[in-house]
Amino acid sequence: MAIRIQEYLVENPQRTQTTDSNHFGITRARVSQLMTIVENLPDNFISIMKTTKDQSLIKRFSGKSLLRIAALSTPEQRQAYIESIQNEINRLLPKD
Repeated sequence: MAIRIQEYLVENPQRTQTTDSNHFGITRARVSQLMTIVENLPDNFISIMKTTKDQSLIKRFSGKSLLRIAALSTPEQRQAYIESIQNEINRLLPKD
C-alpha cells in the first residue's frame, strides 16, 4: 500500500496526505506512517518487498516492524537491521 500511495502522490504533487487518506480510505496518520516507511527504507529492500511472494518475509516485515526500522537513525543502521532479519529468515528456511 505504501508504494501505491507514493505513486499516487507522484502523479500529482498537489495532492496532500489528507487527499491520499480520503482516496485510499485510511487515516491521515496511517498515510504518514506508510510514507515514513517508503522514504526511509533502502530502495533495493522496497523493490524486494514489492514483488516478493515469500510469506515468511511478508509476515516478518509487518507494518510495525517496518516503522521501527524506518525510525533508526542512519541508513547504515536500517540496512544492517534488515540484513540481520533476512539472514535469520534464510537460516530458518529448509535447505534444498
